[in-house]
Amino acid sequence: MPVKVNLDLITRDQSGNVVDVKHSEGHSFVQGFIFMLCYVLQCSYGGAGSQSNIKDTGGTVRAVLYGAGNMSTCMACEGPTNQQLYGIVVGSGSTAPAYGDYQLTTLIANGSGSGQLNYEATTNSSPVNTSGNTMAFTITRTFINNSGATITVNEVGMICSSQYGSGTQGYFLILHDLSTIAVAASNTLTVVYSISTTT
Repeated sequence: MPVKVNLDLITRDQSGNVVDVKHSEGHSFVQGFIFMLCYVLQCSYGGAGSQSNIKDTGGTVRAVLYGAGNMSTCMACEGPTNQQLYGIVVGSGSTAPAYGDYQLTTLIANGSGSGQLNYEATTNSSPVNTSGNTMAFTITRTFINNSGATITVNEVGMICSSQYGSGTQGYFLILHDLSTIAVAASNTLTVVYSISTTT
């Protein structure tokens, strides 16, 4: 069975009560994912190298580094608090995702101004046996609406961080999905990607 992706969007009020839940099956791996996976699998102990043909979120093709000295930042997705460069990201665009996507259509910026959401840290769980021969793990990020008005999220993605060139940190989109949910002022949105595989 191929790798399966599920996407959950959950809004909560200031007391932590669930307001709305949107669940969908992701159809979301873009070409950045397969390039990144290829680079990880090409690593050899003590070796190093680079591959090109992958666009960063600014649309520039980069030669991503792999091997010795680079693996600590290869395909890193745990973006920190108040950081929109990598990890799970959200946007307001409604254009259908395409395999060649390298950025969200309209990224919602981190912050508390008009149309912005405060980004909490992205976290990854450890893989667990969910049932039978299925193993799964989750990637989660919470967003806080301190803008003073309702914000509608229409798209979700995941950006990983990897080094390119002479050690510069780059950012590369690997997942992109459409899912719509309204986040009222002072409420939170939690986005959960569940990735599983079954033998």
